[in-house]
Amino acid sequence: MTMHFGIAPQIFAFPNPLDRILAWRGREAEPPAGQALIATTDLGSQLTAVATLSPRGFAPLLARNKREALSQIRNHPDTLRLAVVDATLPDYAVISRALKNVLPVRRIVVLTASTRSQDIGPMLLDRLGALQTERQPAKRGALSSASPAPHSHQPFRVM
Repeated sequence: MTMHFGIAPQIFAFPNPLDRILAWRGREAEPPAGQALIATTDLGSQLTAVATLSPRGFAPLLARNKREALSQIRNHPDTLRLAVVDATLPDYAVISRALKNVLPVRRIVVLTASTRSQDIGPMLLDRLGALQTERQPAKRGALSSASPAPHSHQPFRVM
């Protein structure tokens, strides 16, 4: 005997486990990390970047050319937190300059012609780990004489 109360049926007056699953899925586990611009014409690279960043709270902003990339940068300057840019795009230099105006270079990941799509996921996870470590406060008892790691003024490149 099945009775319907609300959206999901109840069987013999016991709540359907689907109700609990749907209620849990409706809640946000973590606040969004921000938006990530993914500028590439390679669908494999784009899919890998989206599949890596989306579960970690990044909303992907996709771009296939200079016009789309500059539009995304212009429309989302306050929420853009990361960029993955293909250096083989014809107007890569223009896109890179625009990104450097809104993001620190450590948040710009550059894909080169030799970057394989299967390398992008681990590379992005490494970068996110480094950015996460950077945001955490220093632990008590750490040596005060330790010098901070130098920051590169060049975007990260995968060769």
